[in-house]
Amino acid sequence: MLIARRPTGSAGPSPSARPALPLPCRAYIVPQAVPWGGVRSPLRPPVPKAARTDAPTVPPEEELRGRLRETGLRVTPARLALMKELAGAGVPLSHGEVVDRMRPPESSGRGRKKDADAEAPRRFDQSTLFRGLTDLSEAGLLAKLDLGDAVRRYEWLPAEGDAAVHPHHVCTACGRIVCLEGFALKLTPSKGTAREQVGTIGEVVLRGLCGDCEAAAA
Repeated sequence: MLIARRPTGSAGPSPSARPALPLPCRAYIVPQAVPWGGVRSPLRPPVPKAARTDAPTVPPEEELRGRLRETGLRVTPARLALMKELAGAGVPLSHGEVVDRMRPPESSGRGRKKDADAEAPRRFDQSTLFRGLTDLSEAGLLAKLDLGDAVRRYEWLPAEGDAAVHPHHVCTACGRIVCLEGFALKLTPSKGTAREQVGTIGEVVLRGLCGDCEAAAA
């Protein structure tokens, strides 16, 4: 397997979370039906952090409404809010992370103006958000990711023509998840190995140290 270029990480973990020695980076090919996925990291904390180097673009609301109608889903405030949140995040998010990100700020108390209340983000309960994530993923608007830690994550899928199936890198020290968009991965069979033995590759995840953790462990 060849990797066209090496990703660059953002902020690294605290010194106490870094291993004494670097761990080897291994590639795991997981042939499943969903677009992307992953494997379990023995040193990753329970809630890994996702990182992205570029700023994602949230499509206009009219485009989101059109995509819902194309899939046969009814346009609802919760579904629109979820699509905006996932598209704006640009990284995989779990149900719990979505709930935290979409939780409106607490009221400032007495004397708050009514017009300020009207402009506040709408509150959705956890079950509504869970049903929305399930509906959007089943409709093909979100990808469901399983990184092997029993936490289901969801990732925004751009409109057809803009979507690109890409692998993910999971740091075994700090747990950061990085979307490897723009990376070219090639699986080359050894001499004498039949290509048909591999079949269709549905998921690719790379597991090893991110740039910051590797530099700290050196």
